[in-house]
Amino acid sequence: MIKNFLLFCVLITTACAAKKTSREVMEQKNANTRPSSDSYGADNFYPNRSPPDRESRNWDFFYKHCKLVGRDNPAPTRSEWDCTSPY
Repeated sequence: MIKNFLLFCVLITTACAAKKTSREVMEQKNANTRPSSDSYGADNFYPNRSPPDRESRNWDFFYKHCKLVGRDNPAPTRSEWDCTSPY
């Protein structure tokens, strides 16, 4: 009987010691509502979705006139072609 009473007293004291005060509960709730520091950086990050400005250059384009002079290869190398100017 005394053992049960002592056990009951120990359980009651530990239960009361583990209980948080209303101030501690409010401080914990306020700490959980604050955003993390990472969110401030994410709020100010905007990806640049516009394409970069490119200058339109009117380059001259020349065709080369080439003839295959080497052997009849399905994948001829550069040396098997005879090309005229422009280079």
